[in-house]
Amino acid sequence: MRIDIAGDDSKDRITQMLLHEYRARKQLQHENLLPLLGLSYEFGPLPAMVSPWMQNGSLTTYLGKSFAELTIERKLQILQQAAVAISYLHSNNIVHGDLTAVRS
Repeated sequence: MRIDIAGDDSKDRITQMLLHEYRARKQLQHENLLPLLGLSYEFGPLPAMVSPWMQNGSLTTYLGKSFAELTIERKLQILQQAAVAISYLHSNNIVHGDLTAVRS
């Protein structure tokens, strides 16, 4: 997440908001969500949530490299898994604020 921080008050407020979101998300477990392993303060002015390393990178990276080779069935399976994960988050009052698309 990239956020412009105007001053220390903004940084503290945003950090507290991120910590609250981390605690809420850390409690959730679902087969289509990566677990959160912790927080890092080494990547900039705000804490970063840490999840397991994925060999193929993020879903965006994976689809960017492999989209043409994937069958329509596999594409639909990935879409369905993402939708189930988002539905699970929403049912727990968490809104994912960084969904991206690779191709139209």
